[in-house]
Amino acid sequence: LGSPAQRSALEIIALSATSMHIIATLFTTFLLKSQKQRQLFTGYLANIILIIFYAAPLSTLADVLATKSAASIYAPLSIIAGVNSALWVIYGLAIKDFFLAIPNGAGLLLAIVQLSFKAIF
Repeated sequence: LGSPAQRSALEIIALSATSMHIIATLFTTFLLKSQKQRQLFTGYLANIILIIFYAAPLSTLADVLATKSAASIYAPLSIIAGVNSALWVIYGLAIKDFFLAIPNGAGLLLAIVQLSFKAIF
């Protein structure tokens, strides 16, 4: 939390995430009547959050390409994210739950991209 601008940005992100969580909770509690509707909405929301989580480290790839240096990619994080997503893909396919398999498959591909950039640069 170096500069005041960084602190302000972090506060905005935290407030936005908290607000979205509260809105989603109220929406599912009061507007969605059936359990199936709630599960479907929660599944889509969780998948969106998961894709954002897996894609976040990709923001450094433009820097990697510009500088021809992969120093900004933290390999242990990419490896763990890849292993985590691979395990969830296997489990999702085993129980035929595509809410698990598809976004985690995307996460696995994104981890492979990150590790490829790390190996190349």
